[in-house]
Amino acid sequence: MGDALFLFGGECGFLADVDGVLPYFNDVWRTRDGARWERVTAEAPWPSRPGHWVLPLADRFVLFGGFRPDETGIGEDNPVDMWTSADGEKWSLLAARPWSATTSADVKYDFAAIVSSSSSDSSIYTFGGDRETFNFFDPVNYLRIDNDVWAFGPVRLAHGVEVGAAV
Repeated sequence: MGDALFLFGGECGFLADVDGVLPYFNDVWRTRDGARWERVTAEAPWPSRPGHWVLPLADRFVLFGGFRPDETGIGEDNPVDMWTSADGEKWSLLAARPWSATTSADVKYDFAAIVSSSSSDSSIYTFGGDRETFNFFDPVNYLRIDNDVWAFGPVRLAHGVEVGAAV
């Protein structure tokens, strides 16, 4: 976006350190040439998580999805939030939730996502995914695979402010 490549958070492994801190990040970085990187923000307001997506939609970034284990390390506490930013530094929480999620068990992981854009409309589409819990003792964990398509697009309000809506 804006002739720059962005990097949004991520992970450095799966296991918490001896203090229980997960190796997940919510920083944002930008480069214009691939060699020199600048940190846009050290800690964005969205909770750190691996497996999330950040896609451009209507000249804004939209962040959603991901995975976070609960305090036991084997249950799920997947984020049900969606965030938007025009520059990667200032973020706003959207009222919409990905996949119309009501609980963390509704949030997908390992899904595919694309943006479809035209001069009159833009939407994010996600395909498939799963709701795995990483609980290897869960006998039905393998059944949490999805084969659906979900769409999310901007809605322009009368006063010109864009917000997201599931479509």
